[in-house]
Amino acid sequence: MYSNLKFNNEDLAVIGKVLATLGELGITLLLQGPVPIMWDYGPHRLYQWEVITRDDDPFDCGKFEALLLGLNSEGKFKPQVYSVEDYPTEYGNFTRYYITVFI
Repeated sequence: MYSNLKFNNEDLAVIGKVLATLGELGITLLLQGPVPIMWDYGPHRLYQWEVITRDDDPFDCGKFEALLLGLNSEGKFKPQVYSVEDYPTEYGNFTRYYITVFI
């Protein structure tokens, strides 16, 4: 499905760390799939995932950052949270989050 995408070692490390962090938080509904939207912004590379959670179990940005920080204690690629934006969905009782990290 993603066979035509080309990733470098930095991309793979960032994607793996963020997906592991989301998995630890129990977030499995990734609207664009596991591959983020990626773009370069000056000297940085940004990665963005779109996720949905139920309103009775909201996304905890603090836990996400803490878990990601723990994963960053190893390895040379250390993604950091750039932003977490939340928007209501067309479905009641759910919130859409755009999670953006940078390296």
